[in-house]
Amino acid sequence: MNIHTEPRLHQRLLLIVTRGDSEKRVARILAQLKLPLYWQFRGQGTASSELLDICGLEGTGRLLTAALLPRAQVPRVFEALGGKLALRRRGGGIALTLPVDGLQATIQTLLTEGVSALPDPQKGDEPFMSKHAMILVAANYGCSDEILEAARGAGARGGTILRGRRGGEAATLGFLGMSTQEEQEFLMIVVPQSQKAAVMAAVSQRCGLTSPARGVVLSLPVEDTLGLEGG
Repeated sequence: MNIHTEPRLHQRLLLIVTRGDSEKRVARILAQLKLPLYWQFRGQGTASSELLDICGLEGTGRLLTAALLPRAQVPRVFEALGGKLALRRRGGGIALTLPVDGLQATIQTLLTEGVSALPDPQKGDEPFMSKHAMILVAANYGCSDEILEAARGAGARGGTILRGRRGGEAATLGFLGMSTQEEQEFLMIVVPQSQKAAVMAAVSQRCGLTSPARGVVLSLPVEDTLGLEGG
């Protein structure tokens, strides 16, 4: 199967975090926008009360929606989300995009059909300067509170938790002190770039590979944001 791995594919991964009861509403909006491919996951929010008030995500139930779309469609998608989900107003939730630099050729073709005439705001420009970063932490089940405590101590305001299982090559996992099919918690923490290094260092020191959490920590640059201060 052919894979496109260009430095800049002009495709983006859109992530939307909303209340848990908004699944059908979000799906209808994405259908109206004719986005060809998306996924929805259930998760738990862990942000401080201050951040929950800002994003309007009181309580614990969260819906994470992930969709692929061309960079050229981001402005109109954000406009629709901002209006129909009120993401620009207190109480709507948050949305952000991450750059994609590798994609199956079939999906790449699917995403670009019918949008070639749309202007790409970044075509021919220098790489974007990311104002935010998404820190991803994969750790053993039950360690999320400790991870978030470490992250908050370094300036983070909260995150979203997804639960799943870990897999991998037995020899590699054994070398890292891990086992296969072990329940995992995945935390997504969005912070300003200025806080990224401190938060990653704090989480790694307290909940990294040598700790009982066996945490793997990485970060991705966030491009566009909606519903976050400065987004």
